[in-house]
Amino acid sequence: MSKQTTTSGPEMTEGYLSALSTRYLMRKERRRRGKQELKRINNSNFVIFSHGNSGRTWLRVMLTRLIEQYYGLESGPLIDFDNLHKFDDRVPKIVFTHNRWLPYFKKVRDQQECEPYYCSSVLIWVRNPLDTCVSQYFQWLHRSKDENLRLKGWPSRDSGLILKEFLLHPETGVERLCRELNIWLRESEKISRAIIVRYEDMLKDSTNGFDQIVSFFKIGAPRQLIEEAVNFSSFENMR
Repeated sequence: MSKQTTTSGPEMTEGYLSALSTRYLMRKERRRRGKQELKRINNSNFVIFSHGNSGRTWLRVMLTRLIEQYYGLESGPLIDFDNLHKFDDRVPKIVFTHNRWLPYFKKVRDQQECEPYYCSSVLIWVRNPLDTCVSQYFQWLHRSKDENLRLKGWPSRDSGLILKEFLLHPETGVERLCRELNIWLRESEKISRAIIVRYEDMLKDSTNGFDQIVSFFKIGAPRQLIEEAVNFSSFENMR
């Protein structure tokens, strides 16, 4: 009868402690990011919520161009919270969030998932969930850093997920994304000021759609500058 061998001693202890240390550091980093995000939300004029890979960079380019032209700022980085506000205090402070880290720092109750945003003015930017998840798959496959994947709790690239498996995965799939969007739709009625903008609608009528967004942000830019910002942020120019 053969004896069973078990791993013990220093090697097992070191591996166990290493795993504990990694989990602790990830939890600490998630909470740090969530704390920073909540602080920004509480000190902002507006919030833009979206899921990753839903076309939000396009909106940021439009907003940045309009603000530079309207307030007479030099061309620089894309707007990010208060970076342009520092050059001109008339520029609103805008938080861009995927709401990924905040739940790790501030726990919310069921049916009140968006409670940290109730007193804010929030633009909810949405895109077809299937298109969003497909875009996320190629980001995951080719561009995401391993550290970010671990922090988000997503499967590593070593898992070899194909597109269909990614779309059905509980942490990355369409079902989860739809569930989160439905929460924001329901919770939007409790937010002080909220507007829902569909990426697909913006593609069909970019100028009028962006005009509505600019009005929501209470920026009194003339129609001419709105049209110029839309043309500047065309996909041809962004390439």
